[in-house]
Amino acid sequence: MALPLILINVAQGSQVQEIHSPRSVVPFDSDWAFQYFPESSVPEFAAAVKYDDSSWAPVATPHTWSTFETTGDIHPFIMEASERRDPYWWRGWGVYRKQFFVGEEWGQKRIFIEFDGVQKYSRVYLNGHFLGEHKGGYTGFSYDLTQFLHLDGTTPNVVVVVVSNRRDDLVGGIPPMTAGNFNVYGGIYRHVRIVATDEIYYPFEGSAQHQGGIFWQTPMVNERRATVRIDGWLMNVRSEPASVEVTTEILDPQGAVVATVSTPVSLAPSQITQYQVQNISIPQPLLWSPETPNVYGIRSTVIEAGVVRDQHRAPLGLDGTAGITLPIPSIGMETRLSSMAPIAIRSIHG
Repeated sequence: MALPLILINVAQGSQVQEIHSPRSVVPFDSDWAFQYFPESSVPEFAAAVKYDDSSWAPVATPHTWSTFETTGDIHPFIMEASERRDPYWWRGWGVYRKQFFVGEEWGQKRIFIEFDGVQKYSRVYLNGHFLGEHKGGYTGFSYDLTQFLHLDGTTPNVVVVVVSNRRDDLVGGIPPMTAGNFNVYGGIYRHVRIVATDEIYYPFEGSAQHQGGIFWQTPMVNERRATVRIDGWLMNVRSEPASVEVTTEILDPQGAVVATVSTPVSLAPSQITQYQVQNISIPQPLLWSPETPNVYGIRSTVIEAGVVRDQHRAPLGLDGTAGITLPIPSIGMETRLSSMAPIAIRSIHG
């Protein structure tokens, strides 16, 4: 086997204390191995842990096989946009494999893999176990890896993503289909990350399967005052209920706290619970405009019996447009990453 290797470790040092969050995020874009299989049947054999991919091309995500480097064609899928004319690159499967190690530091964590987008149908495997399928290239999705992970730091974990970009797909009719001049480039074409959380956490909010993270509304915005309402969703994977306190802070463009609200939340066991924070008042807000791009921040911290379980940070723009609901991008945003416990990545190329 010649799979690329990644070693994941939680970093130690003073910065950990500055963050006060148990969540860790590892970018997972580098060191994939890729191979295209032109057959129309699913190449599940390539998901085997010991499958030999030593001859596969090394790639990094975001990636698409609809390029000259892979196809040898100039402007692929533009010159041959119909799969009837060029079925080879349409009806096959792109397979991505990656090997990584996880240490005992994460033994008490929930560990997820999060995809911002895979075009357009995918099947994901970990250590030979089928995790699930995702239909559609324009929504993110995630899988909980915890059950099947090796956590001793020496046994390799192998994640495999099998992708189809066939327009006339055989799995339920995933848009876009064959109609229209719409070029779709198959592959893991957005970012990937590994996320370690507590047992109480903000779920990944890019999935159509559930609400996660937070959404905000601005019922009123003017130069004198702005009000913010937040709808949040928290996951409790424990088999018993939990009582937490959510501290919501609004940070001005310089990072100073201008409003704080504490909200008690009762979490049901083994499910996502929604909560609300209403009428957070911001006096004399600095409004956003192209000329004055003032960006506030929202920092939501989940505390249970004095212990921080998770933290969510995201941007907030006050542009005078009241009543609009916006999703807060979670883990993929730079502002989100700034709130995470720092982590060190060391790549080992095999």
